[in-house]
Amino acid sequence: MASKITKFVLLVVAVCCLLGAILLEVFPANTFYNKLLGQPELKGFQAPFVLNNYVMKNDLGEDVSWQSFKNKPLYITTGFTICSSTCPISMAFYKRLREEIGDSAYLSLFSIDPHNDTPSRLASYLKTFDSNIIGLQVINDIDFRRILAELKQTVTDLPDSTDIMHSDYIYLLHPKLKGVVIYTEQDLASILYDYQLLSEL
Repeated sequence: MASKITKFVLLVVAVCCLLGAILLEVFPANTFYNKLLGQPELKGFQAPFVLNNYVMKNDLGEDVSWQSFKNKPLYITTGFTICSSTCPISMAFYKRLREEIGDSAYLSLFSIDPHNDTPSRLASYLKTFDSNIIGLQVINDIDFRRILAELKQTVTDLPDSTDIMHSDYIYLLHPKLKGVVIYTEQDLASILYDYQLLSEL
């Protein structure tokens, strides 16, 4: 009898998982959650958390914070200047994004190697891609770790290497939204769709 009940329970769980997978295929999680929360149905995942307003240095050596960019959308990605893999790809993606949206939004690179990526080094690195990309650096280790945690960003130093493993997510802070929009893939069509949708609000 117990065996039959166990089999029945497993069958119910399997059916629920299958239905859940079908629903997520028809109604992507980000769209479903945004609609549930009364938010615009964006392609990116709209996370409800708000980034704390830490003091950072930009690539000009000036003190800035997230609030310094509140007048326009701010796109953020993470990386470092001696990165040889994902970072140049992200910067090339930024260049394509810039061609589409012009100066109507800020594009920024938050350094995950702040002790080596000085403001001047960030400026020198970024100008090879787009001199208007903003480099951001936080020297305070506690604030640095807190920002990475808020961005849900995992950073790992690779042994016997100068490389640092990290994700290539794109984050969006938008004046018309609370919280952060996260793009786990550098999909230009999705980002432009959301950009246009939010511009029309």
